[in-house]
Amino acid sequence: MKFAPITLTTTNTLPMLLIYVVVFGVLIFFMMRPNKKEQKQRQEMMSRLKVGDSVLTRSGFYGVVIDISEEVVIVEFGSDRHCRIPMQKEAILTVESAEDELRRAAAEKNKDSDAGTGKKSWRDRRKAKEEAKSEALETANENSDGGNDDKPFEV
Repeated sequence: MKFAPITLTTTNTLPMLLIYVVVFGVLIFFMMRPNKKEQKQRQEMMSRLKVGDSVLTRSGFYGVVIDISEEVVIVEFGSDRHCRIPMQKEAILTVESAEDELRRAAAEKNKDSDAGTGKKSWRDRRKAKEEAKSEALETANENSDGGNDDKPFEV
């Protein structure tokens, strides 16, 4: 039994290697592009950061910026605003400026009102239901005896 000689051809390996390099390059490009875009957005957000802006930190705390330096931001936390913590700018996750909050509140008010249709939004209907429940509880408490009267206990 005779076997055919095995011959190696190197002419087909160059195009195949070129295809692998191109595919690998495209993969790297699409993996790096979102990161660069995110970094650019983050740098823009940090450049617009100013005193009085509301921020969300990476640890999940909401606060208000009271002082800004090159790398450190002092943020005030809590409802009494006595907790002031210096932190690095990288610790800030999102920034919401006071003007953005006012615009969002005005847009939400206009959206919820539905002035032309006369319809109430779901928030208005829910608020009305809660008010009706609280009024019903108040009237029930007023009408109930409660045991606070001066009459003796009757059996």
